[in-house]
Amino acid sequence: MVLNGVDVASWQAGIDFSKIACDFAIIKATGGKSYVNPHCDTQYQSAKKSGKLLGVYHYAHESGMEGTAEQEAQFFLDNVKGYIGEAILILDWESSNKGDVNWAKTWMDYVWAKTGVAPMFYTYTGVLNSYNFSSIANADYGLWVANYGTDAVINGFKQPSPPSSPYWKSTAMYQYSSNTMLSGWGSRLDANVFYGDANAWKAYAGNKTNSNSNTTTNTSSTSGKNGIAIDNVSKDQATKMVQRIQSKYAWTLLRDQVKVNKQKDGRYTLVIKTGKGKRLDQSLARLKQELKSYQPGYMQQNIAIVNGDKDNAQIEARNMSVDFSSHMRNFLKDILLDGQTYAEKNSYGTYDVRVKGEGFNNTDAPVVLNEIKALGKASDVKIDATHIKGFKY
Repeated sequence: MVLNGVDVASWQAGIDFSKIACDFAIIKATGGKSYVNPHCDTQYQSAKKSGKLLGVYHYAHESGMEGTAEQEAQFFLDNVKGYIGEAILILDWESSNKGDVNWAKTWMDYVWAKTGVAPMFYTYTGVLNSYNFSSIANADYGLWVANYGTDAVINGFKQPSPPSSPYWKSTAMYQYSSNTMLSGWGSRLDANVFYGDANAWKAYAGNKTNSNSNTTTNTSSTSGKNGIAIDNVSKDQATKMVQRIQSKYAWTLLRDQVKVNKQKDGRYTLVIKTGKGKRLDQSLARLKQELKSYQPGYMQQNIAIVNGDKDNAQIEARNMSVDFSSHMRNFLKDILLDGQTYAEKNSYGTYDVRVKGEGFNNTDAPVVLNEIKALGKASDVKIDATHIKGFKY
């Protein structure tokens, strides 16, 4: 299933989304460290009232208003706080300094750390082909790519396949025209196709409310955590699926395992959920190692072990910077992912895979289930979809 939609900015002041037949609307909210689209909320409320799915974006390096990644990210969050949880958050990366990938990654990590919602990355094919965006793709941020191919006027929506993009395994959304005419608006609009259903859109938005979907799974219970089970497969199939799931969903699986909580003094407490035993010991050693290298002045007496002899054991490190959680999530993933996604031999002599998704909420779970079924169709594994199911734990 795909969805059709438009994106607008101040140029489309006065647009009435009740007159536009589309599935979603994305609105420019801010730019740089000081620009606010004066029509953003009016446009947003019009789209919301007419039942559209929603997105808001920040234009990086707005001319004359450039700031640091952290400044621009915080400015964006200050102005979209009422939209978080119902709109996809997006970084528009097409202005100056397009090769400064670290700036873009820092912006996105900051927004994720502050909101718990992974933003989407927008740019055009020429930029993707000119710079190395693997750090953003590998962090599991969705891609919205622009590539028009023609300046001809298009009447109505189309549903083209996305262009090939380096670094990303799949494209979430494709902006294929800036010259689309739609009934209800007298000028040309940007047209987009989103490769998913409303449930998938809401998952990108971080919507915590379970909604009806045309996908049926056995993850509908509202109690417990969501997991994915792959049962009765060969050792080779199990090993390959574990590797691919860990690679594709590393940041999603770990987003609740390594996070920060804001302290009253404005600094942060880093929380690493490890459980008792070997992973606790290994994670603590890795944390101390990274602090010694990257924050040599850090007072290690600020590190505490909570519930160290229990399954819910965790490490808490006070007085940290907000961005250190992303750093540690990367450096701990090899330790923590083995507890999230693993294969084990069953009594029949075949293997079962368990994906215990700490980061999969009720909206994410059906989407991830279908994506893992798609992974299972690969020619070197060929797992029947009936072997892959959702479960609660």
